[in-house]
Amino acid sequence: MISQFGGVIDKFEGDAMMAFFGILPTRLPPEHSSYQACQAAIALLQVVNDYNAERINRGEPPFITGLGINTGTLMVGGLGASDRLDYTIIGDTVNSAQRMQELTRQFGETGCVVGENTLTALRERRMEFRLDPLGEHALKGKSELLWVYRLRPGPGPARQGEMSSPASEPQDSSQEPGAVAEPAPQEPAPERAHYTTQVQDGEQTP
Repeated sequence: MISQFGGVIDKFEGDAMMAFFGILPTRLPPEHSSYQACQAAIALLQVVNDYNAERINRGEPPFITGLGINTGTLMVGGLGASDRLDYTIIGDTVNSAQRMQELTRQFGETGCVVGENTLTALRERRMEFRLDPLGEHALKGKSELLWVYRLRPGPGPARQGEMSSPASEPQDSSQEPGAVAEPAPQEPAPERAHYTTQVQDGEQTP
């Protein structure tokens, strides 16, 4: 599902997954990578919804997962020692996406949270999605409050430009764009573990 929309799975950590968009095989501008990340998230949400319909028919509890999407600068490349090198991504963009994913716990169901930078990067393509504002939140490790939104399929009843906070300034143009997805686990559901998938979307350093 991730690769279908141009993403690359970076790693699996326990019940979490991290992927990125717009870095490999070709670097893309943020408006493209953020769009790919949101498309992948919507597709994943639909797969989970379909799977849960089958589970409910069998009398089983729903499978719950959360996704977080963020856009910004990040470091990408080979990290490690000469005998153990890992191609991966790191940076505040990655960390913030994980924090956004944690906000999905308040939904009580599968959902996706995106940040203001992603909303800005989408430009006119934001109208293809429903982005419900969740207000400003203090994310762990961040001193400033950040606007976040819940991503849903289809356009919302209100235009995103009307419900967003003042548009964020673009990231440093000297950075090259890319997108990242990184998942993190949620609290376990009764009789069933919840899994979280976090989608991040960022700009790559040279």
